Amino acid sequence: MWISALQVLLIALANAGSAEYLGYRLVYGTDDYQSVKRGLSRVTAKLESEESSADSGNPRKRQRRIAELKKQIKVYKEKATSMTMRTTLLMAGLQIAVFYFLNTVGFSGVVVAKLPFTPFGFVQGLSHRNLPGEDFTDCSAVFLFVVSSLFIRNVLQRYFDFSIRQVSPWSTAFEQAQETNL
Repeated sequence: MWISALQVLLIALANAGSAEYLGYRLVYGTDDYQSVKRGLSRVTAKLESEESSADSGNPRKRQRRIAELKKQIKVYKEKATSMTMRTTLLMAGLQIAVFYFLNTVGFSGVVVAKLPFTPFGFVQGLSHRNLPGEDFTDCSAVFLFVVSSLFIRNVLQRYFDFSIRQVSPWSTAFEQAQETNL
């Protein structure tokens, strides 16, 4: 069981590593993306300094400058998102291929780990996928792969600092609601 779990973890590491490498080669390492990233950080710094400064000038002018900087940030983020779309599709295809391998060829019906809890609802369907028996603490290769690849990919992205930091959608929605109420 431990050897199978280690194999699945190594497959997840190889999958996440190759996906991030392809992402770097196709998007994150290109001059266009680096230019967008630098522009976004420059405009974000301007916005922060503009919002924090207690300028005694015209408040309407200041609000207009802040609104213009926010529009520029939105444009930069849209450019970055459109650039990363092709690697997202490529990574999804790679994930599907590995899922197919784990489900059919490699680890179908093989218990790779034992969970210390009984999973609930929809998680149970993934954690006990293609496993015989009724012991729902048995863990399938697909579940271990999904959990470990999500973790590994996140760690790799933070370590190499490829992606642009995302803002919480709730804070964006709150800001938009405030702007409409002005």
